Amino acid sequence: MSSATPDRPAPTADCRPNQYKVEEVGDVLNETGDVIGQVVRGDIFFREVPAKHDPHRYRYYGTVPTRNISGYVMQRKLEPTCA
Repeated sequence: MSSATPDRPAPTADCRPNQYKVEEVGDVLNETGDVIGQVVRGDIFFREVPAKHDPHRYRYYGTVPTRNISGYVMQRKLEPTCA
């Protein structure tokens, strides 16, 4: 039995469950909470899974390849890119 439903199509072959699209401008923080960069709407964020960095409340750790930066970004500013 397939897990796909009419409301949620099956993931495509190029789907990466750790990939997010930035929906709102936000800061990127390092492990100590210092601002080290910024993300803007439309950036692609790759969440580190499994997490190798300490968790920060309401933030995911990952990388924004187009900005060559890795750090913590607010979860609410990110939208998963695949189901």
